[in-house]
Amino acid sequence: MRVSLVALASLSLALAAPSRGVAQPVRRPPVAPPPAAAPSEAEVRFQRGTDLFNVRNFEGALVEFQRSYELSSQPGLLYNIARTEVALGRLADAGRTIERYLREATDLSAERRAEVEAMLAQTRSFLARIVVRVDPPEARAALTLDGDAVTDALTDEGLAVGPGRHTLAASAEGWQPATASVLLASGDRRDVTLTLRRAAEARAVEPALPAPDGAPGRLVIAAAPQGAVARVDGMSVSLPAAE
Repeated sequence: MRVSLVALASLSLALAAPSRGVAQPVRRPPVAPPPAAAPSEAEVRFQRGTDLFNVRNFEGALVEFQRSYELSSQPGLLYNIARTEVALGRLADAGRTIERYLREATDLSAERRAEVEAMLAQTRSFLARIVVRVDPPEARAALTLDGDAVTDALTDEGLAVGPGRHTLAASAEGWQPATASVLLASGDRRDVTLTLRRAAEARAVEPALPAPDGAPGRLVIAAAPQGAVARVDGMSVSLPAAE
């Protein structure tokens, strides 16, 4: 019994030991590649913006590029945003975005910076300007351009806009709003004055003496502007201007 055990042990060693004179390859267990990191939200939005731009959905592309920039602060995205603004015809916005790109992208080569500066010059060449005045100045009106609020518009330099039709509006509490529409070509400069008129409050005056039962009452209304129309019991009534 003891011999058999020794013999079995020798056999096991023989099987485990490499054959003399024959090199045995070193076998290592396969190493699985590390899992790919999930793309960040900024990367996902950049790719979506690129895909939308390629199918000419420029509004959607602009939103995605802007969101990607908000998340990552990568200056290169400003170039994509500017390209998209140009495609949308928002040349004044594109010019400001290119200027920002040139400020933030400090690692541009001289060749690349010259290329972007040429793009900026070309974009500016298409701009027109609107010099806005509000009368009276004490109205402290809020201004909008094509529906978007604008600040620092009341300057001699005016507002930079792309060619085409633009609508300006001024509004202030206690004043009737004023609007103006202008059609501009590139390089135009137009002076526009928005004149506000005070808005009179409509008021109802009770009759001095009550009407007898069953007799029609009398309602006196004063309102502005001249030619205003009110509805009384479903009927249109022309109103005089208030004194």
